[in-house]
Amino acid sequence: GSGSVIVGDRYLDNKLGLIVAGTYQNTFNGSEELTYTLGSSINDYGIPYLETQQDRHYSTQKTRGGVSAKADYIFDVGQEVNCSLLYVGQQIDETRHSLQINVDGTRGSADLNYLDRSAMRTQNIMNLQLEGDHHVLPQLELKWAGNYSDAVQDRPDEAEISILPNYDVNGQLQPFQGLQHIRRVWRKNDDKQLMGK
Repeated sequence: GSGSVIVGDRYLDNKLGLIVAGTYQNTFNGSEELTYTLGSSINDYGIPYLETQQDRHYSTQKTRGGVSAKADYIFDVGQEVNCSLLYVGQQIDETRHSLQINVDGTRGSADLNYLDRSAMRTQNIMNLQLEGDHHVLPQLELKWAGNYSDAVQDRPDEAEISILPNYDVNGQLQPFQGLQHIRRVWRKNDDKQLMGK
C-alpha cells in the first residue's frame, strides 16, 4: 500500500505560512534467480559440463516514508524568517534461501550447499534549515542561514547459516546435514553536518 498527503495555508493575517507533505509506502515482493557456470574439461577431453548451479529465492518487505515541511513568518516588509524540514526513511527486511550445487564432472557426484540469510537495513536522512532575510537599513540587507543534516544507515543484525550434506567414510549421503558456517554481522554508520552562513 501507499499514500500521500499535502496540507498548507497561511495564518495570522498571512504572516505565517505553513505547508506539510508526507508520503508512505509498504511493499512486499519475492523473486527467484537461477544461475549456472560451466566447466570445460572432463578427463582432459575438453567437454563442457555443468560445474555449479545456484538457485536463490528472495522475500523482501520495503517500508518507505518521508515528510517535508516548510514554515515562514513575515514580521514586516523586508523582515522574514523561514524554516524547512526534510525527513526520508527506508527499512528493508529480506530473507534469502539459496541452494548451490557443485559438480566435479563425474557421473553421480555433486555437493549441495544450502545458504540462508536474513537481513534488516534502515536508512534515514534528515535535514533542517533556518534562514532569515532582514532589511536593516535602506542600503543594508542581512541574510543568514543555518543548516543541520544527519544521515544514518543501520544494519543491526545480518545472519547467515550455511549447511552442507554429510557423507560417511564410504561416500554415502547421511540423513543429517553438517554445518559449514554461521555468520553474524552488525554495521552502522552516522554522518552529521552543521553549517552556517
